[in-house]
Amino acid sequence: MVLQSDGKIVLAGFNMPKNTSYVDLALARFNANGTLDTSFGTGGKVTTRFASPVNTTNDIRAVNLAIDPNTSASDLDSGKLVAVVQAGSVEVARYNTNGALDTTFGTNQTGYVNVASINPAVAVQVDDRIVAAVQVPAVAGQGIALYRFNADGTQDTSFGTNGVVVTGEATGSLISQSVAILASGQIVVGGHQHTFSSLNVSFMAARYSANGSLDTTFGTNGIASAGSGLNPYNEGMALEPDGRIVLAGYTNSGPQAFYLARFLGAGPQIGSFTANPNPVTAGSSLTLTASNITDEIPSATITQVAFYYIDASGNQQFLGYGTQTGPGVWTFAFTVNLSSGSYTLLAQAEDSYGIFGDPATITLIVT
Repeated sequence: MVLQSDGKIVLAGFNMPKNTSYVDLALARFNANGTLDTSFGTGGKVTTRFASPVNTTNDIRAVNLAIDPNTSASDLDSGKLVAVVQAGSVEVARYNTNGALDTTFGTNQTGYVNVASINPAVAVQVDDRIVAAVQVPAVAGQGIALYRFNADGTQDTSFGTNGVVVTGEATGSLISQSVAILASGQIVVGGHQHTFSSLNVSFMAARYSANGSLDTTFGTNGIASAGSGLNPYNEGMALEPDGRIVLAGYTNSGPQAFYLARFLGAGPQIGSFTANPNPVTAGSSLTLTASNITDEIPSATITQVAFYYIDASGNQQFLGYGTQTGPGVWTFAFTVNLSSGSYTLLAQAEDSYGIFGDPATITLIVT
């Protein structure tokens, strides 16, 4: 299901025509009040037949749907629908806003392209490029393959290796179920992972840069997990405006139960941290400056920057909060009341969503 900016609701699934053994891709659009939107397709419905029937096996996610998020009136692809469907191979099809297959997309104006894999999910970036996540053999078991297509359906060779990024693990399998685009442009894949040594299943979220490289600041080398030992299987994913990722599914350890997990975003990052003067004489004034502060969430603002030092016992001691003195610049001035020696100073930013970034550190010499 996707929700259009005008409140209309589009569902994707499959249709089995009477007196046939075939299964087609089906779309339906509803007005905000729940009535069928008769301006979409035929009486509010669209069906598409591919060379092979849609796979309705229970353990295969056969259909996924996304909408082009660009709302610019000058963008010809704004609001178009993109569906992926398991029909033999994975088919990626694009539809105009009236439900007609978009023949400007795909090979020979078919409106679709295909990928040899299973378990598809799809998302559309704000520049109209399409990211499809599928399941492929990789390393020791199953892995994630991300394909990116240009707006005309050709493979985007600037993404990964000739348009494809494959992620696997040597000790288990990564099973993708959904893909989404963060406000920062980063790509998130949700699913679950199997660990061969313990036979455990856990929720899995993998985060990539907009160009397909794993974001190693997220989780462990780009992959975060939760629920090991409870055997949770992921069925859906949602993104919060602050960059947090929510996975939903069920546990299969003992009685089945509903299961939710939420992962934090990276938070604000301090690009530069300085102390002036450094070295400094005990009893004199010192100014700490945290600058080039950025946040991966475009709508976030930095609300405070806290400064600390590590004492001789290895404990973190609070110095004070900084004052914003310019765009992305926070300073804190104080009189040094420390004995001679070398100290580690830390600066940590918090944003308007309450997310703390990684601390920035420097070494201060007190004479």
